[in-house]
Amino acid sequence: MDPKILGAKITKQKAQREAKDERFKDAQHERAARHMDSVEQGKAAIENTVIPYVREIQAASPEAEVSVEISSTDMDDNRPVAVEIRMGSKRIEVETNAGQVIVRKVTPTGRHNLTGNDISTVADLTRENLGRLFDKVLSENG
Repeated sequence: MDPKILGAKITKQKAQREAKDERFKDAQHERAARHMDSVEQGKAAIENTVIPYVREIQAASPEAEVSVEISSTDMDDNRPVAVEIRMGSKRIEVETNAGQVIVRKVTPTGRHNLTGNDISTVADLTRENLGRLFDKVLSENG
């Protein structure tokens, strides 16, 4: 086979590989940007919805033994990604993780995921859903 034809074929394959690598890098950057957006949304939901709502409950009933404490922060900017909420003898933890939300009941034996609530994504962290969650937790025996 003619060396020029083989050389052209190799050059074409190299260009195709480089184009594929570039598309992969672009997709990787896009995924990283989406991830950072969802992390930011989680921190904003904790700061702008969860903490203020619990503090409103505190202000409405100071004797109600309600508190909120930051239980985990982002190492990059020291903003909260998880909070522990105490309501009388009940304790729950709300943690955001890349757009998802994990709600746990905190007991003396550990942390247990709370299922059957209306909160699974950052968009679900609304005052209404938090109110239903708190009511459900407070209504449980024990």
